[in-house]
Amino acid sequence: MKKKAIDSPYFAHSDAPYSHGILMNGMVFTTQIGETQDGSLISEDVYEQTKQTIENAERIIKEAGGTLEDVCKVTIYMLDMKNDFDKMNRAYRELMPNHPFPARACVQVGGMIDGVKVEMEFTAFVSQ
Repeated sequence: MKKKAIDSPYFAHSDAPYSHGILMNGMVFTTQIGETQDGSLISEDVYEQTKQTIENAERIIKEAGGTLEDVCKVTIYMLDMKNDFDKMNRAYRELMPNHPFPARACVQVGGMIDGVKVEMEFTAFVSQ
C-alpha cells in the first residue's frame, strides 16, 4: 500500500512541508504539538499543551479509523524535563489508555518552535 496523508478538518491549512499524519500498511504516524484549530498554542502551560497534543493526535488517528487504544509507541520531546515532567505525565496519564500504556520514550531537547514546551510522536496500528 502506498502511504496516504491523513488530514483532519480541525487543523488549519499549512504550506509547511509535512503531513499531519501518514497511514501506511495499517500504521499511523503523527507528530503533534499543543496548537488549537486556528494554529495558535493553547497555553504556555505544559499540562495544557500536553492535553491538546494528545487530543490532536487522537483526531488524526480517528481520521485513519483508529483510537488512542491503537497507539503502540509514543516519543515525547520536552524543553525542561526537570520542571515540566510531572505536569506532562499527569496529562498523559489522564488521556492515554492504560491497559497497557504504549511503549514510550521521553527526551529533553535544546529547542523547539517558540512557546512549545512539548512535542509528541505517535505510532498506532489500525486494522484496515
